[in-house]
Amino acid sequence: MLQNEKPFSGYVGTSIGNYLLANTLRPNSWGSDVEIHAAATMFHTTVTVFTNTNKWLSYKPLFPIEGRDLCEEQIYLRNVCAHFERVVKIKPQ
Repeated sequence: MLQNEKPFSGYVGTSIGNYLLANTLRPNSWGSDVEIHAAATMFHTTVTVFTNTNKWLSYKPLFPIEGRDLCEEQIYLRNVCAHFERVVKIKPQ
Protein backbone atom coordinates (compact mmCIF):
# COMPACT_ATOMS: atom_id res chain seq x y z
CA MET A 1 0.00 0.00 0.00
CA LEU A 2 2.88 2.37 0.70
CA GLN A 3 4.21 2.07 -2.87
CA ASN A 4 0.82 3.22 -4.17
CA GLU A 5 0.05 5.65 -1.38
CA LYS A 6 -1.83 8.29 -3.36
CA PRO A 7 -4.69 6.09 -4.67
CA PHE A 8 -4.99 4.19 -1.38
CA SER A 9 -4.94 7.39 0.68
CA GLY A 10 -7.95 8.59 -1.29
CA TYR A 11 -9.74 5.34 -0.47
CA VAL A 12 -9.01 5.38 3.29
CA GLY A 13 -9.36 9.16 3.70
CA THR A 14 -5.96 9.71 5.35
CA SER A 15 -2.31 8.98 4.70
CA ILE A 16 -1.47 5.29 4.53
CA GLY A 17 1.04 5.71 7.36
CA ASN A 18 -1.67 7.15 9.63
CA TYR A 19 -4.12 4.43 8.60
CA LEU A 20 -1.63 1.63 9.30
CA LEU A 21 -0.66 3.10 12.68
CA ALA A 22 -4.28 3.56 13.72
CA ASN A 23 -5.72 0.31 12.38
CA THR A 24 -3.35 -2.52 11.61
CA LEU A 25 -0.03 -2.16 13.36
CA ARG A 26 -1.45 -2.84 16.83
CA PRO A 27 -1.44 -6.24 18.51
CA ASN A 28 -4.71 -8.18 18.09
CA SER A 29 -5.93 -5.94 15.26
CA TRP A 30 -7.68 -7.41 12.22
CA GLY A 31 -7.76 -6.53 8.58
CA SER A 32 -10.83 -4.92 7.07
CA ASP A 33 -12.26 -4.24 3.62
CA VAL A 34 -9.34 -1.82 3.12
CA GLU A 35 -6.77 -4.61 3.37
CA ILE A 36 -8.92 -6.89 1.20
CA HIS A 37 -9.13 -4.20 -1.49
CA ALA A 38 -5.36 -3.69 -1.17
CA ALA A 39 -4.78 -7.43 -1.68
CA ALA A 40 -7.12 -7.48 -4.69
CA THR A 41 -5.25 -4.54 -6.17
CA MET A 42 -1.76 -5.86 -5.48
CA PHE A 43 -2.59 -9.38 -6.74
CA HIS A 44 -4.60 -7.76 -9.57
CA THR A 45 -7.49 -10.15 -9.09
CA THR A 46 -10.90 -10.27 -7.44
CA VAL A 47 -11.05 -11.36 -3.80
CA THR A 48 -14.42 -12.85 -2.89
CA VAL A 49 -15.41 -13.21 0.77
CA PHE A 50 -18.15 -15.46 2.20
CA THR A 51 -19.54 -13.49 5.14
CA ASN A 52 -20.94 -14.69 8.44
CA THR A 53 -24.38 -13.70 7.06
CA ASN A 54 -24.00 -16.30 4.28
CA LYS A 55 -23.44 -13.80 1.48
CA TRP A 56 -20.60 -13.47 -1.02
CA LEU A 57 -18.92 -10.04 -1.31
CA SER A 58 -16.49 -9.35 -4.15
CA TYR A 59 -13.60 -6.89 -3.87
CA LYS A 60 -12.11 -5.84 -7.19
CA PRO A 61 -8.80 -4.04 -7.71
CA LEU A 62 -9.10 -0.31 -6.99
CA PHE A 63 -6.84 0.69 -9.88
CA PRO A 64 -4.76 -0.98 -12.60
CA ILE A 65 -1.10 -1.71 -12.07
CA GLU A 66 1.02 -0.77 -15.05
CA GLY A 67 2.27 -3.74 -17.02
CA ARG A 68 -0.03 -6.29 -15.35
CA ASP A 69 -3.12 -7.91 -16.78
CA LEU A 70 -6.13 -8.66 -14.60
CA CYS A 71 -5.99 -12.25 -13.37
CA GLU A 72 -9.17 -14.17 -14.19
CA GLU A 73 -8.75 -16.52 -11.22
CA GLN A 74 -10.12 -15.32 -7.91
CA ILE A 75 -9.11 -15.61 -4.28
CA TYR A 76 -11.91 -16.93 -2.05
CA LEU A 77 -11.99 -16.25 1.69
CA ARG A 78 -14.45 -17.05 4.47
CA ASN A 79 -15.05 -14.71 7.38
CA VAL A 80 -15.10 -16.77 10.58
CA CYS A 81 -15.29 -14.95 13.93
CA ALA A 82 -13.60 -11.79 12.57
CA HIS A 83 -10.87 -13.90 10.96
CA PHE A 84 -10.40 -14.73 7.29
CA GLU A 85 -9.73 -18.29 6.17
CA ARG A 86 -9.08 -19.43 2.62
CA VAL A 87 -11.78 -21.35 0.81
CA VAL A 88 -10.39 -24.29 -1.15
CA LYS A 89 -13.59 -25.90 -2.41
CA ILE A 90 -17.05 -24.55 -3.15
CA LYS A 91 -19.97 -26.97 -3.28
CA PRO A 92 -22.46 -26.31 -6.10
CA GLN A 93 -26.02 -25.69 -4.95
